[in-house]
Amino acid sequence: MQKVKYSKLPEELTEIDAPLSSGTSEENTAQHSQGQTEVGVQCGREEMSKPANYTVAQAIGLAAFTLVICITLAITMNKTTWNPDTEPYLPSTEGGPSRDYDQPVEETSSGPFDELSTVEYVKVVHALRTHIPDLYAFEPELDHPESPATNESHFNVYSRSRLSALSWTEQLRSNSLWSVTVQVPDKISRSKFFTALLQQQPELLDRYARATVFHAGSSPPEIREYIVGPLSETDCEVVPDRVIGYNKRPLGETEYGALLDFLTIQTARLDPLIQQTYKASFFKAVPSDKWRYDFNQTGSAENRCQHGSLNLPHPRGNPNCLIPTFASPLVTKADPNARRIWLRLVRQVAPFIQYPVDLQFEIDHTSLDPTKWKVVHIWFQGQTYESVEQLLKLYKSGSLRVTPSPFVDMYPGQLEPGPSQFESADMPPMTTSSHHTNIQSVHQSNAALPKRFSLNSLRSLWTKQRKLKRSTNTDPAYSVKAETETIRPRLFKTNRIHLMRNRRVRYQHWDFHLTMHRDSGLRLYGVHFAGQSLLAEAGLDETVTAYWGSSPFMQTMTSLESMFGVGAMSSELSPGVDCPQESIFLSVPMVPNAEIGPQKLRNGICLFEWLVDPSGGPLRRHFEFPVTSSGTSGGTQSVDHTHFASGLAARALVVRAVSSLFNYDYVFDILFHESGVIEFAVSPTGYVHVDPVTNHSLLSLLPWTAEHAFGFLSDRVPIYFVLHQHFFHYKLDLDVLGTENFIKVIETHGQPDHLSSNCVNVSPGETKGLECPAVWMSVFQPRNELEAQFVNKFERPKQYLICKSILPGETKKNERCLRLDNRGMIKSLFSDEHTKSFAWSRHQLIVTRQHDTEPRASSIFNGVDIVDPVVDFARFSQDNESIYNEDVVLWVTVGNVHLPRQEDLPNTVTTGGRLAFFIQPHNLFEHSPDAHSCDRVYTRRLEQWLTGFHDTSHCVLTPLSIM
Repeated sequence: MQKVKYSKLPEELTEIDAPLSSGTSEENTAQHSQGQTEVGVQCGREEMSKPANYTVAQAIGLAAFTLVICITLAITMNKTTWNPDTEPYLPSTEGGPSRDYDQPVEETSSGPFDELSTVEYVKVVHALRTHIPDLYAFEPELDHPESPATNESHFNVYSRSRLSALSWTEQLRSNSLWSVTVQVPDKISRSKFFTALLQQQPELLDRYARATVFHAGSSPPEIREYIVGPLSETDCEVVPDRVIGYNKRPLGETEYGALLDFLTIQTARLDPLIQQTYKASFFKAVPSDKWRYDFNQTGSAENRCQHGSLNLPHPRGNPNCLIPTFASPLVTKADPNARRIWLRLVRQVAPFIQYPVDLQFEIDHTSLDPTKWKVVHIWFQGQTYESVEQLLKLYKSGSLRVTPSPFVDMYPGQLEPGPSQFESADMPPMTTSSHHTNIQSVHQSNAALPKRFSLNSLRSLWTKQRKLKRSTNTDPAYSVKAETETIRPRLFKTNRIHLMRNRRVRYQHWDFHLTMHRDSGLRLYGVHFAGQSLLAEAGLDETVTAYWGSSPFMQTMTSLESMFGVGAMSSELSPGVDCPQESIFLSVPMVPNAEIGPQKLRNGICLFEWLVDPSGGPLRRHFEFPVTSSGTSGGTQSVDHTHFASGLAARALVVRAVSSLFNYDYVFDILFHESGVIEFAVSPTGYVHVDPVTNHSLLSLLPWTAEHAFGFLSDRVPIYFVLHQHFFHYKLDLDVLGTENFIKVIETHGQPDHLSSNCVNVSPGETKGLECPAVWMSVFQPRNELEAQFVNKFERPKQYLICKSILPGETKKNERCLRLDNRGMIKSLFSDEHTKSFAWSRHQLIVTRQHDTEPRASSIFNGVDIVDPVVDFARFSQDNESIYNEDVVLWVTVGNVHLPRQEDLPNTVTTGGRLAFFIQPHNLFEHSPDAHSCDRVYTRRLEQWLTGFHDTSHCVLTPLSIM
């Protein structure tokens, strides 16, 4: 197995600590990289340097000398031992074996659970082509936008650029690579890895990839998945895994491009009606050159979007142009062999999701021949039509009632750069009126809209931001540095966040590995506290947003987001907006899909220490100074036990990532508290979906009596805000001091007690002989999986404990446990029929036996076939395995019901929307783990309590005692 070489950092760079000076993150990163290059020697890579003149003898001698140095260093590095407690490492910039081109330098901080690098991605593609010679895939050296011009030899490579030159039919019938993700090692391998790491004998995990290939060229077409690896080897092995029906595939760039051309033909025929109704036209007048089939151009001679004199500039974008948005393709119970999609038209303005028009198309695109596609239904102003011909016939005969719906700007004077984004010299002109002062936009918003509209441009439209300079206060009496130096010590502690090699993070007593997965986003592995195992794996598994409305588009809008990739659609984080300026920012390698190839988020994850829960307040405190002037308290003259106060600031390490999933943004947080508590939280924000309201569409609300049955009506424009429900599903593989655990359910009861008829409920202080206890608890231990499917009942509050099995001969009064405290639980409003592809939403907690064959409760295919999902979570518990003294997994769901209102415009705020659950120690320690924290304070002097306390500059953590 090929070993990764590491170069030890210089002594002054042996820790990456928070805080980092504001504005110096990139400089520090550059210095780190430079310093590492100086102390390391790279072997097996072609160095780029200035040309020099050497004789043949000199060249041979230099090569021999370099070879000796490389061999010596390799032997030395293999013998070097590494102390993870004292020596943070970063990998060297060594790359793998060279192919035909210079391979990119790998980032120094990638870890064993990260998604694939560019070098690894290329290895996977080459390995797959040994089995599938005609496999089209993204080629970094050919398909990258900055790649040099291709020569004739490049056309022999099955690249994306070569595929895109074909007709739609040829593309849809070609074998193509859809996705490449990391294949997480099995649990036994991971456990050995973490055990060796804690014993200071680290080993490397073999890395594998999971490749998903669309075998459109086979008969019948099908989806096949392959396991490829080890990626450290020159020749990777390719092992077939599962086969999936072709109709279950996610919507790709090729298929979406063909749908755009098909829709262009339909809208061209309807253009006179569209122009009359919306004073707009479809953004394309004719299909692309890939649509090499006959079609009749019977639309308007002057497309309002394409005609310059009819499409005048507007600060919001192009309101005279209509673009499509899509609900996920669905395989439905009505026709399980068909693949259909609903597309609705919206205006090409920002935010386009909130400017829909009431024209929608249902298209059957089951066939791989676009000439066989057909319009199944058209929904226009509340009425459904069977075809374009039917709608045109009614329109031309004058029997179609049309309600004009011109563009109305929902955000006049908003969605523009703020005053603080500009230097004084860059300030735009001010327009002043008697009522208000308005800062005009510097640039037209058209710049934010894609010129070439595609599936990827639809995704990226939400995350594009202008890079504008930040303002500074020029008042000489105001010192930003002085204020920062005063505030920062209260918010941050230095020398606490240690970023080790392989994305290992250490903070206080916490020790864990961190990564970002393409499908599910932020994830933890090997979580230890005070040297004890707590979690083998933890993180989001799936997120679902389910809508319903008056239009068919909203009625089919049940979106399982991992299909598009919670990690793949992670957003770049902005210092000062998404995270504090002083945060540590980590880049994230990612292959969102094989149509666009390997990418890298520069600021994909941030880590920072913050005062939390309550914000800026104490983790715990007590004040025992007397309030009387006599100085006495508690009936005694002694003040030995009464004059004191104690407290501890509520500091925690925050790990944050933000996913921009089309219209919604989700802020995902994992907090590591000094008290031994892990908190998982999500805060939704972004743009809410709306549906247009017309006289016709109101009729479709029947039999509901309220005209706003599916949401509140807007006061400004004829739309309503669509109500919906969010679900966020987490996987928690808990290993409480080992893998043999069991579940205890503590149920609390109160008066009146319906379980017992032998007692009497009384008021406080009343006695009748057989009084029922006012509150009491009972214990239930589920022994198998079917007993561990929990639905919350508020009349019987429950606490869920995951406990370490008691070994023979042990005598314990209390089991050592972790407690699940779900503060964001929600009951699903949808039927079991509706939730087949996300059956986990029916319960707030489900416990199953751990299996490597059940890595997720969902899949990227579940969002398409909601009738017969690829991963049916309901089957996880059907075999009813034992969960007593076994390795168990908790599946936890949080969520909310969102009824948007006017204040959700322009964006839904995060205030009040945070959903969280906690994993807390329960009889695991002799006392709270923070009892000996370096931040604790205790005083018997009231004046000291009133004036505050100075931070300690040096402090050594106290070892914790496990019960």
